[in-house]
Amino acid sequence: MVNPVDICEVRAGGASYRAWKTVDVERSIDNQITMQATLIVAEVGNFKSWNSLQLKPGDPATVSLAGRQVIDGAVAVRQVSYDAGNHNVRIVILSKLQDSVVSSAKPEQQKNVTLKQAANRILGPSGISFSLLGNPKNADKIFKSVITHVGETQLEAVVRLCKMRNIHLMDDKRGNLIGLRHDGSEKSVAELREGRNIISAEMIWRYDTVVDRMQSNGQEPGSNQKSGDPVRSPAAYWTSPNATNMFRNVIFVAEHPGDTQDQQMRVNHEGDLNQATMFDLSITVRGWQRSNGNLWLDETHQLMDVYSPMLFPSGKETLGLYRVNCVQGDDIGTITRLGFCTKTWLGHGADMMQSGPQSQASQSDAQPLSESA
Repeated sequence: MVNPVDICEVRAGGASYRAWKTVDVERSIDNQITMQATLIVAEVGNFKSWNSLQLKPGDPATVSLAGRQVIDGAVAVRQVSYDAGNHNVRIVILSKLQDSVVSSAKPEQQKNVTLKQAANRILGPSGISFSLLGNPKNADKIFKSVITHVGETQLEAVVRLCKMRNIHLMDDKRGNLIGLRHDGSEKSVAELREGRNIISAEMIWRYDTVVDRMQSNGQEPGSNQKSGDPVRSPAAYWTSPNATNMFRNVIFVAEHPGDTQDQQMRVNHEGDLNQATMFDLSITVRGWQRSNGNLWLDETHQLMDVYSPMLFPSGKETLGLYRVNCVQGDDIGTITRLGFCTKTWLGHGADMMQSGPQSQASQSDAQPLSESA
C-alpha cells in the first residue's frame, strides 16, 4: 500500500487522480512566481470527444500533497506523446495567479495609496489578493500617484510597484500573491547536515554577473510644495558587499516616479537580485515533509542552517530557501529539491561569501544602504 504522505492528488470535475508516473510541484520566489505542478501519467481515461476529455486545458483543478492542498488553479497544458513502447500524458497545472499574468491591468490612476491598496485594486478583477508577509520597513510608504499603463498586465503592474518598495514575490496555495522582505531579525527554522538528511548537493558560485555599484535615477512628481531641482532627478546608490575596485557599475532609470527614499528601495532591490546571481545551492532530501510534519513547500522564504564542510570553508552557512520542488518518480522515489540563495537576496543584509578579489572598499561603503537612507 502506498504511504499517504507520498500521494499527490489532483481533483478536477468531481474526480480524483492519484496514479502518476512522475510528479514535480514547484514554488519559488521572484523567478517562477506562479506555483505549478507538472505530472505525467500513462493514460487519463478513454474519451470519444474533446468535451469528454479528462483534465483538459482550462479545467479548474486543485493539487494536494500528503493530504494538504498546495495549488488551487487550472489545467494549463496537456501534452500527449507516444512511441512503440510508451504512451504518456503530461499535465501542467498552474495556480490562479496565472490569470494575472495574462490579464491586462485596467488603465487608471490611484492617488495616495499604499502598496497593498494599489496592488489589490489592480488584481481585483482576477479575484486575486495581495498581502505582505510581516511588516517590511517602509513597504507601506504612500504612493502619491499610481498609474497603470495601457497593455501592462496585472502582475507586471504589481511587480513594478513592488520593486519600488524592495518587495519580493511568491504565491500561496490559494493563488494569491504574497510580498516579502527580511528585516534581519529572522531566525533559522531547520538544519540540513551533510551525512544525515542531505542526499545530494550541488553549489554554483560565480563572479561573472556581480557588479560593484548601482545607481537608480528617476523623477519625483512635482507639487505646489515641491518643484524644480529637488524633484528633477532624485538618485540613490547601492554598493555590493563584494565590491572590488568599483569597475563594474550599473546605472538604470526606475520604472516608477519616486523620491530619494523610493529610489533607495528600488536600487536596494536591484542589488539584492544581483547578489542572487552569484550563488545557488541545490540540496536533495527524502520525502515532501520536514521532520516536524510541515511540507517543504510551506517553508519557502525561510532561513535554514546548512552544515557541509564539502561545500563551505566555514562548514556552515545560514541561507534562504527560495525554491522548492516536491518530486516523485519510479527511479528516484519521493524527494524534495531545495534551492538556497544567500540571505542578501531576501533583504537580510550582507553575507559572508565573497566573489572576486578582496574588497578594496571601506567597511562603511561595502554595506548595502538601509531602506530609510
